[in-house]
Amino acid sequence: MSARRDVARGEGRRVVVLGALALALGVLAVVSATTAGARPTVVAASVARVSLSAESSAFYCAGLEHIPGVVESYVAVADLASTPRIVELTTTNDLQQVDLRQVTVLPGRVFHFTPARLLAGSLQAVSVDANEGGIAVTESMLGVNGAAVAPCLSSTAPSWWVTGGSTEPGLGFVLSIFNPNAFNAVLTVTLSTPSGSVAPVSYRGILLGPHQFAALDLHTVAPNQSPITANVVATDGSVVAYGIERSTSTAPVLSLLPASPSPTTSAILPVGPSSSTVTTKLLLVDPGPTPTTATVHVVNPPGCSIHCAAPFVVGLAPGVATPLTVAPSSRVPSGSPFGMLVRATAPGVVVLERVSENGVTGQSTPVDATSRAGTDHLVLVNPLANGFDAVYVVNASASKVTLDLETVTPSGERTIGRAYSLAANGMLELSKGALGHVVDGVLELVASGPIAASGVVQGGTLGSDVLVAAPT
Repeated sequence: MSARRDVARGEGRRVVVLGALALALGVLAVVSATTAGARPTVVAASVARVSLSAESSAFYCAGLEHIPGVVESYVAVADLASTPRIVELTTTNDLQQVDLRQVTVLPGRVFHFTPARLLAGSLQAVSVDANEGGIAVTESMLGVNGAAVAPCLSSTAPSWWVTGGSTEPGLGFVLSIFNPNAFNAVLTVTLSTPSGSVAPVSYRGILLGPHQFAALDLHTVAPNQSPITANVVATDGSVVAYGIERSTSTAPVLSLLPASPSPTTSAILPVGPSSSTVTTKLLLVDPGPTPTTATVHVVNPPGCSIHCAAPFVVGLAPGVATPLTVAPSSRVPSGSPFGMLVRATAPGVVVLERVSENGVTGQSTPVDATSRAGTDHLVLVNPLANGFDAVYVVNASASKVTLDLETVTPSGERTIGRAYSLAANGMLELSKGALGHVVDGVLELVASGPIAASGVVQGGTLGSDVLVAAPT
């Protein structure tokens, strides 16, 4: 099921590079190579260098797979500004080949592309650099049972955490680690499993050259384990990391999980409607050496007051992943949308949301600091180039905030509908009707105070169809 490639050639160490999937997932849909009217200008790689300004933008997309007729990945780059953006795409494949080119994305347009069309291979990673700010980048992975979506990460770091992986029969978990920099990175990966800590010799001192990545098939070192928490530590350089959970049987399981650079003491998870047939769980991991406590507040519209349900309080043991079933429960009214506010004592926790219904399971994670404290200007770019089933917004502050919805067009930003008000510690559900005038899947949320938001994209795998809004 996997092929091996010697990334640290000089030291003889080997890492597992994901090969063909054990199950042909099929391609659910094909996203156009570019939005109509936004076709980019491509220049030869030998001359493609973006002249970066102080306000330049960088995004890093990993966890991209390409197997014809099996699974495909896509990246969406949106120009949110009023002027064109020159964007440099650096694509790396599992053969450690690199393709470099520039595109021009026009104002109010979204450039959708398939990394495998830029550079062949069964796995890719992409860095996206723009000459100025004002862009947003997201990614998706499509299979026969649906799709998984995620924002591309906007910074590298020397440490990353991701949880929720399973290598039990019928499931596989792959850790994709990308070095998008022009210098080497040396890293080590350790795993926490129900059987204890695992520190494989082959995962020590992994050398990633400039623009190289490794895809580690965790089944080879931690078979039949669930859940698995992975910690990536770069002793030299900095990297980004994603987890991919996927089915190796007929089960409709597909998740694309951006890692977090550190445990968090505060996380906001806008979720969605509660149903008696849908189970929503949190996976809470205490990665520190001492016990910690997590408190989970459930937020329902219009806001949380003295009438809200009592929070869940969970004691966590060091190195242990603790599941918490939030819904269905007596604290979450059936059919009512809800969000979750997670608070933890230091040093914090690693958080994952898992949603399942009738055998379908999907997972999503909050995106590092952007979803912990919230911000007053967020953006959602639907990488599937289709609509949102709903968008959920949470105001975790102690004050009321107002919210305006905007989308981008070639002639500038356009306000959608009316202004909204969110009560202190309140939540708002935006239905399809409220989102009917979103252009090219781009929705900006402009608030008078810090908020967090997520959109549920059409055609996605339940639970993995949650796209976390990122700051602009």
